[in-house]
Amino acid sequence: MAIALQLACSDPVSVNSDVLLVRQSGPFLELTNRSDAPVYHFVADRDILPLLDWVPCSNPATCDGIAPSSTRRIGFDDGIGYQAGSEALVVYHWQLVAAPDDGGFVPDSIRSLTLLLR
Repeated sequence: MAIALQLACSDPVSVNSDVLLVRQSGPFLELTNRSDAPVYHFVADRDILPLLDWVPCSNPATCDGIAPSSTRRIGFDDGIGYQAGSEALVVYHWQLVAAPDDGGFVPDSIRSLTLLLR
């Protein structure tokens, strides 16, 4: 029984959407693209979000996307506003689709995942 409890407690925390899996691995986030198109992301401390005014990147030539079926590892401190003691990080993410009018790109939808930090 103690072994099962120890294994359960050592499992990483994870949350997922239709296109992205986010796992906590120590002081890092592992972002895994579960789709067949690039996924773009923005990570911020949950408590600082009301103070931010950000726009999702919409140029695939300059946006830093995660390739299909790939994983990117980023430190908690790469999240905007992260501090020791932060309780949660929010990972906004999206894919880009052709804009109907100008030949550019727009986000398909902005998804969010909240990872509670231990």
